[in-house]
Amino acid sequence: MAADAVWIWKENKRPADKEVCFFRKEFNLDAIPARCQIKVSADTYYILYLNGNAVSRGPGKGDRYRKYFDILDIEPYLQKGRNVIAAKVVYFGDDYAMAALLEAGPLSRVTSSRGGFFLEETDTDLGISTNTHWQAYSGGGVDFVSCVSAKYTGYMEAVDLNEYPKAFAEIDCSSRGWQLAEKVAGKDHEITGGLVNLWVPEENPLPPQYNKEISPVAVKRSCGDVNWEALIDGKEDLELPAGGPYWVEIDMGELTTAFVGFEIDSMGERTVELTYAESYYKTNKDGSLRKEIRDDEKGSLFVGETDSITLASGYNKYETMFFRTLRFLRIDFGPSQFPIKVKKLSFTETGYPLDVTGEWKSDLPVWQKMWDISLTTLKRCMHETYEDCPYYEQMQYTMDTFLQTVYTYQVSSDDRMARKAIYDFHSTLMPNGLLTCNAPSKFIQIIPGFNLYWIDMLYHHYIYYGDAEFTKRFLSTADAVLGYFARKIDPRDGLVHDVGYWQFIDWVDQWRETRGTPVRNREDVNVIYNMMFVYGLKRAACLNRILGRTGTAEEYEVLAAEVSESIRKHAWSSDKRMFRDVTGVETYSQHSQVWAVLSDIIQGKEAADLMDRSMKDKDLARCSYSMSYYLFRALEKTGLYHLTGTLWETWMELIKLNITTWPEDPVSQRSDCHAWSSLPLYEFAANLLGVQPAAPGYKEIKIAPYTGFMDRAQGKAATLHGPVEVKWEKVPEGLKMQIKLPKALKIRVEYEGSTRIYEDTDLIKTII
Repeated sequence: MAADAVWIWKENKRPADKEVCFFRKEFNLDAIPARCQIKVSADTYYILYLNGNAVSRGPGKGDRYRKYFDILDIEPYLQKGRNVIAAKVVYFGDDYAMAALLEAGPLSRVTSSRGGFFLEETDTDLGISTNTHWQAYSGGGVDFVSCVSAKYTGYMEAVDLNEYPKAFAEIDCSSRGWQLAEKVAGKDHEITGGLVNLWVPEENPLPPQYNKEISPVAVKRSCGDVNWEALIDGKEDLELPAGGPYWVEIDMGELTTAFVGFEIDSMGERTVELTYAESYYKTNKDGSLRKEIRDDEKGSLFVGETDSITLASGYNKYETMFFRTLRFLRIDFGPSQFPIKVKKLSFTETGYPLDVTGEWKSDLPVWQKMWDISLTTLKRCMHETYEDCPYYEQMQYTMDTFLQTVYTYQVSSDDRMARKAIYDFHSTLMPNGLLTCNAPSKFIQIIPGFNLYWIDMLYHHYIYYGDAEFTKRFLSTADAVLGYFARKIDPRDGLVHDVGYWQFIDWVDQWRETRGTPVRNREDVNVIYNMMFVYGLKRAACLNRILGRTGTAEEYEVLAAEVSESIRKHAWSSDKRMFRDVTGVETYSQHSQVWAVLSDIIQGKEAADLMDRSMKDKDLARCSYSMSYYLFRALEKTGLYHLTGTLWETWMELIKLNITTWPEDPVSQRSDCHAWSSLPLYEFAANLLGVQPAAPGYKEIKIAPYTGFMDRAQGKAATLHGPVEVKWEKVPEGLKMQIKLPKALKIRVEYEGSTRIYEDTDLIKTII
């Protein structure tokens, strides 16, 4: 049986700052075992190698109380005779003040109080569990440089390969500079004294990230009379004579997330800079930058974040420690008196291995393009967690994540990341009852309204998956959130007052100065938040009633009715015939009208008339890409789904800019990859194909296609039972439909007021 593993580092001393440490252990095998499973973890991040092959990167992002380990089978990488297992580990400090200044490494990767590496055999005894017989090497010429704009993601790398232990992952490695590692912690909880060992990891609930080799598609611009195309086709080495500088800009074809590496022979020292960008930029008269056609390099600036690598004499091989987000790459080869030969430029795309079973097939190219771009955007924002954007932040935010989970449910039955996200936010519960709006994170951000999206996230997961036990676990957290808002009700007007913090709603021009909120001071009563509170109460009441907490459900329903009446009394303008954004202030937005409808503060024909006016009134602050999901729901609820036709022009106009992923918002368009904008995934599957759960967990399926935008549609919507395939076409007799189910299920087909129920069937061909 293998000896117990311990946490190791170069020395049993807390690092004063961020630190890189290399580890290795040689071992011999007379025979290769049928299976060799190991557990691996690190504080903060590791890359594991076996016989020179990169095997795994991790661990998954945890929080202060959860450090994950990855389970791997390394048998495919073993060989008879000599073997070496090695790791490169980077530690980023846990200084909260530095995190708040965006200077503490990747802010979404939570560290412990010191560096550490852990590897444990579980079913063999090869002698590779981490202990003080492992070798350690510190530094290696790896340093970190603060990002210019993407500070949330951490640092860019500055590496001197003259100091780097080039062969540390290979069997033949010089022992110079290496030392024996030291134990910094055991693997178990203390069983006496009440102490908590925060080093005890638990299994990562998510599967390993996928890794796929990809290639660039074109050279955009360059400097130097050399064969730059060799970097694209990879068929021959690229030779750069002495002199320079030389540079080239490369197009990846679409925005991607990838580890970037190279193999270069150099006769002497030379600097290589790798700069990553989402888009080319144009310059305004005041010197500021703007985005237009994303791949138009003519008269454009190349602006991005840069890794800098100093080559040593001889063979150089390097790959970035963290994935880089890029659509375009600029490589600068600094001037040198020595020639170099670029033997290989590598891109290893990575991300969450989402099993996509949903699809959309259209003979209308723009509609097909909207689906394809949406799916790419969603996948690029899924790694160890959902992410708001991979380039600038890589942070899991509640509003973004709610939308991403709903979009995921349309294309895949895999809800593992959604479950983890619900748990991640639940784990941030503060004494006052609020959840942080970002998790996991080294520092706290609070947007009170985002708590209500978390309740909607919990509600939708139950509707799509019907997992009562999972949902019950989080009802008390929903109670805490709603309790916070309830305690803010002022008895003088029955409205929620001064929720504090950042009362963000949406990125719109009218709220630019107040950073996405109509609220300008603490005395303002945020009407939209009151409406969202009512909405959250009703969602929670529904869950509580279904899951047996009828008393709590009734309390929430009564409170929702009381706050609704107060909103009607204090926020409705009889002159404007709309709800104000702030009581006593004549400012209006689509958002207030949308939330009034969704929370049933206004119903029936009055609600439909309100939504109709909100679509026609051009003076209103209008819903941006993210809030459009709720705008579409309000139009759907009021029977005005046909009015969404003009809204699709927003996405169609974006396509003309040659984007490959959807941008963040129409105000700044800072990020070019924000999955909260992937609305077509939901609309095409749930409304144009019409597939929705009619009962929790798809125990019954509703199929009610909207046919107003096209003459035919075809595709698959994911469900937990498998994909539901729908094909419909308008014919003189009505609507010709073909529905193929993954197994015999009960479905309800609705079209233009008619309803047909089908019991225990898996294939339907009909004309309605």
